[in-house]
Amino acid sequence: MNLAESLQKLARRVFGSDHGQAVVGLVSLIYLLFLFIPALAPGMGRPGWLAYTLMTLPPFLALHVASWRMRGPWAALPIAAMGGLGLLLLPVNPAAHTYVIFAVAAASGALTVGATVVLGGALLLSYVLWHLHLGYPAMMAVFTCVLSLGIALGNILATAYGRKDAALKLSQEEVRQLARVAERERIGRDLHDLLGHTLSVIVLKAELANRLYDRDADAARREMAEVERVARETLGQVRRAVMGIRAAGLRAELASARLALDALGIELEQHIDSVTLPPNIETALALVLREAITNCVRHSSARHVRVRLVAGKDELRLSIEDDGKGTARHSAGDYQAGTGIDSMRERVEALDGRFDWNSDTTGTRLLAVIPRPDDGSAWLGNPEPV
Repeated sequence: MNLAESLQKLARRVFGSDHGQAVVGLVSLIYLLFLFIPALAPGMGRPGWLAYTLMTLPPFLALHVASWRMRGPWAALPIAAMGGLGLLLLPVNPAAHTYVIFAVAAASGALTVGATVVLGGALLLSYVLWHLHLGYPAMMAVFTCVLSLGIALGNILATAYGRKDAALKLSQEEVRQLARVAERERIGRDLHDLLGHTLSVIVLKAELANRLYDRDADAARREMAEVERVARETLGQVRRAVMGIRAAGLRAELASARLALDALGIELEQHIDSVTLPPNIETALALVLREAITNCVRHSSARHVRVRLVAGKDELRLSIEDDGKGTARHSAGDYQAGTGIDSMRERVEALDGRFDWNSDTTGTRLLAVIPRPDDGSAWLGNPEPV
């Protein structure tokens, strides 16, 4: 276990929160060093300031951990106690405003905005009045208020963005769940339509052959041959249906791509002609799209991606472009390992297609061109963008 993992494990045990937040709570304790500024400025602290400061550290740490573990309305109690500890220490140590800053920061992270305004405002007002009453410089009070408000505002915004991100992830998961449910229902309908009729025919013909067996053996054999023919046709239909189920759908991949790009704040522009593709062609293009979007997410740092599928009379063109930093090319034809360029090229060329890929500092451009099969069975329909 490395140092970072050890730090995360310790932070989670102490603060009882997720890794990211817990590490923030642990690392923030480094700011307690500001309590000892009087050691660098002789005359700033009153007699005995160091002993009193050291005495307040254990209860502060206990209150700090409690404010993280309790959360919710009850967290106001340890937070208020933290601020009160700073006010108690202030007469002997002017740097005790550090405790007040910690308290306001904790309030903005654990309480609602309204509760933060009330409690944080009360702590800062009490601190300013007490600070000025003790004759300390007014600029120090101004600095404390500005810093506390800045930290509180940052925490409030971070919490709001965190909730928005959580809501987005929940929405994405709901979309995936609905897609899975819809796909299961479609598969159920297809199998029912496919097998319901043909299995009924097989049962009826088998029963007829059984009745004819003793009276007309030739007729019984004809019925059994018909049962065999229907069963073979049904087996072929089931195999084709299973291939269709296993095949990657282009629109499903496009939906997954949008979810992945939206999560990173990358804008997706799409133009997809409304055509029905043979399973082998759709699967190949869907996997090309998946690999290209994966590269974009991992390597490009792009802000905009454009996907176009255009069905012409004699060929199908899939283009994917981004405005990222590009993918490194070590030498001519030798692309950065792990980018999947070769696998994309092989999928397209297996369909007698053409694959072009170019990447530089202005972005990456990919083009897959698939010719119409010799039997002409491809993308017949009304090409309309969706």
